[in-house]
Formats: sequence, structure tokens, C-alpha cells
Amino acid sequence: MHTYSFQIYYEDTDAGGIVYHSNYLKYAERARSELLKEMGFSNTMLLQRHLGLVVHRAELDFKKPAKLEDTLTVETTVDKVAGASALLTQTVRKNKEELVLLKIQVVMIDTQTMAPARIPADVKEKLEKMQEKVLKAS
Repeated sequence: MHTYSFQIYYEDTDAGGIVYHSNYLKYAERARSELLKEMGFSNTMLLQRHLGLVVHRAELDFKKPAKLEDTLTVETTVDKVAGASALLTQTVRKNKEELVLLKIQVVMIDTQTMAPARIPADVKEKLEKMQEKVLKAS
């Protein structure tokens, strides 16, 4: 599992100091970018190869709100890796309490044609290693 932690700022909230719902998608995106970097890749490196990981499907289940100045963590696990896509679970937590559960399907695309592209072997290998860890833990 990969973790990414951050603090909630005023700009993240509505007038009541509650995190605006669409911001959770941004937090999940940041966590995925950090995951790629920790795997030895970055979005810039993928773009140099004319590739990009884009969200194809997102499902969010809101359980509890986050508030101004909370410190949150996004936990990311890889559930499934296919030829051009991967299914991820991302859980936003405050301490150990689950606030939002996201199921995200990402697809690799060729940035020149905007068509699906196979996940490169080096990237796929690292994603599959993360998936194996999830399978062993369950």
C-alpha cells in the first residue's frame, strides 16, 4: 500500500470549513502521481514516452467529512492490472478513520493519438508487484 499525507487548507473547504467534495478527486490524483514517482516513474517521464495515465472511471463513497486543518492520508492499493488499465482503491483517512473510499480505473493512453495503449512492461511489472502485496495481505 502506498500512502500520501497532506493538510487541509482554507482553499480546500466550503464556507462551513468542510472539504468540498470534488477536492477528493484532486487528492487521489496527487497520491497516484506520488505513487508513480516512488515506483521510479513520473508523469513527465511518461509524457516523454508519449504516454499518460488517465482516469476512465471513478466511484466515490463519502462516509464522513474532512475539515479545515485536518491532516489526511490517501492510501492507494492496486487491485487489478490489465493490458492497458489498472483498477485502484484509494482510501482517504483522518488518523485511522475512513472518510472517503474511491474506486478508480486508470487507462494508459498514447498522448499523440489519445487512444488506449498497453501499459509499458516496466510500469506494469511494478503495478503487478503492488497488486501481489494486496493479494498476499487478503
